[in-house]
Amino acid sequence: MMNKLIDLIDNHNKPFKHLRIQYDADLIAEVKQELQEQFGKDVDVNQITINKNNRLGKHKHLNQTEVSYGFITGTFKGGSLVTPTDTITTQNKWFIFDGTQEHYVEEFTGERYSIIAYKRK
Repeated sequence: MMNKLIDLIDNHNKPFKHLRIQYDADLIAEVKQELQEQFGKDVDVNQITINKNNRLGKHKHLNQTEVSYGFITGTFKGGSLVTPTDTITTQNKWFIFDGTQEHYVEEFTGERYSIIAYKRK
């Protein structure tokens, strides 16, 4: 499934590499099922954002629930996700963070993909 998501962003025709998926119910259900297998049946997501080489400065998402699920992959160095309580270096595995709290991506080199699944209010 990760290859499918990466292909979506690689084939995206906008000049920047950021894609929000909110209407592909099958794809969202597939991600949700994978998250439920790892984190339990309480996982509830209704949107996915895919980023390629996107280094966002400090920001927060007040229009979503506190629990966000992230998956970072690629051939890059640096690029940790920094939150008020943690510096997340996890790669190739889903992790949980609070997207409503200020967070940012550190500088990196190489190809960095991030997939974020969350429930928008």
